[in-house]
Amino acid sequence: MALSPRKENSGVKLAVLGDAGVGKTALAIRLCLNHFIERYDPTIEDSYHKHFIIAHQSCTLEILDTAGLEEYSAGLREQWIRDAEGFVLVYSVTSRASFQKIAPMLAAVERQKGEQVPAIIVATKSDKVGERQVPSIEGSHLSKKLKCEFFESSARNDINITRAFTEAVKITRASRLAKAERIGHIPPRDLSKLIGGAAPDNGSSGVLSGGKKIAAFKSNGKPKKKEDCVLM
Repeated sequence: MALSPRKENSGVKLAVLGDAGVGKTALAIRLCLNHFIERYDPTIEDSYHKHFIIAHQSCTLEILDTAGLEEYSAGLREQWIRDAEGFVLVYSVTSRASFQKIAPMLAAVERQKGEQVPAIIVATKSDKVGERQVPSIEGSHLSKKLKCEFFESSARNDINITRAFTEAVKITRASRLAKAERIGHIPPRDLSKLIGGAAPDNGSSGVLSGGKKIAAFKSNGKPKKKEDCVLM
């Protein structure tokens, strides 16, 4: 039986993955609660919810904010990857070590999923100019190699946070629709009308380069909250 496009795309679950201390929780809290936190426990896993309206369709985003990579047990890694549809892969521009883990992290996710996954790459802490170890051009080159969209962001200054997550939602929904069409759940259709166009530019500075993927997120034990965000 054919599924309604609106019902098919009512919710999206993203996992935010990255090294401890790269700012995964700060990204999630800035997006969902609209404030910046500097101190939090990097070993706590949590989830956040955010309501979006994209292409005139309501969408509930669930963000799984994971603990740092070194805190992962094999069981937890498998659960996060199994539960998520899309992934936000996070590194800090102040840590080359965290940048070098992005490609292996994506490979591990796709090995477990058994297929290419929708993912984006988000570089955090772009406001820390004097501490930068990873130039923007390296992030851009990696994103092209991995065929992921790339955003440099600052949770402190609210740069490219909404833009990055909006793109992650769109490509995850597009991946879901394409997969459903391949296995015959829904008839072929114009996907652009269902998922909307490119993510809106909110005027923030940052780096964006082409590809086809998604990523993952984290939190610090604060209560879940739901807020509305209208993006046309």
